[in-house]
Amino acid sequence: MLSLSHNYLHSIIKKYDGIARGSSSLWGARMTKAYGILSKGLDHHINDNIHFDYNNKQISIARRLRIGYYERLITVEDIINNLKPLTSVVIDVEIFDSIFNDQDGNITMPDEDEDKKEEYSHSFTVSKYDSRNNNFIVNSSGWNWWGKNGDGTMPLEYLQKYLIGAYVTIGMPRLSSEIRNCLLKKKVILNNKKYYSNLFLESNFCCDKKQRLNFEIINSGGDLIGWAHFSFNNDNRIIDMLDIFVLNEYRNNGIGSYLIKEIMNFTKAKILTGYISSYDLIKEREEVVKSFLLKNNLTVSVDRSQFKNCRLKIINI
Repeated sequence: MLSLSHNYLHSIIKKYDGIARGSSSLWGARMTKAYGILSKGLDHHINDNIHFDYNNKQISIARRLRIGYYERLITVEDIINNLKPLTSVVIDVEIFDSIFNDQDGNITMPDEDEDKKEEYSHSFTVSKYDSRNNNFIVNSSGWNWWGKNGDGTMPLEYLQKYLIGAYVTIGMPRLSSEIRNCLLKKKVILNNKKYYSNLFLESNFCCDKKQRLNFEIINSGGDLIGWAHFSFNNDNRIIDMLDIFVLNEYRNNGIGSYLIKEIMNFTKAKILTGYISSYDLIKEREEVVKSFLLKNNLTVSVDRSQFKNCRLKIINI
């Protein structure tokens, strides 16, 4: 089995996310889609290093192992239902200082009257649900000193009470290209620069009758630089924007606006809605996000009803 570099993913996340410590499953999914993963054998770091100073050869190798698609999961039941081949589920949970006493890796329920809640949440990768014992088999990224080299268990009750957010990621294109049905390919000129766009119909992994569209933008060098993930219900012509992202160095070129416009035209949808994570609204980024949305005839309101780290709901004007 491939032994992956936590340093590589952590350092590329730190290049983008603006979060002082740790990160989130959302940013992990984004960067694994944009920059892929690197094996430890190709990692030149000997210490934890949050500076992304990998060379072009290392980045090129990692990009061959990119995920194709990710989507937010709302409930614990969603997490259980998506633990299957070619998918991976990463969760963010609240943690208490008592977790550091669970050195065997078997997480116990905290005593909220005595155990201090940590300031930062923590991310775990979930690999299996053990229905007999009502717990999840998890891996704590970066905590090699905890459990069995980072492996442990989390009670169902813990996840039900302290889940913040969760994302399922689907396969790597090189390994599972047969599930990626390309609907449209075209060359695009934006701001006098040439790009290529691909619109994929993703597999219906949630079995909820919604079509999932994955619109990707490639630069002239062949690198993935932006994308939009949408779900679409043919019956009521409503688009749910699951995520839209453009690498920082390619912003202000009309790429995000192009993604929204084209997918609305393709689906002939009348309504676009979605939720924005608080991780995207740190410091000055909130004003950047709001400005982008308003420019595209989208407005926001405070609505935290769908998941814990949600701050805003969007809808077209």
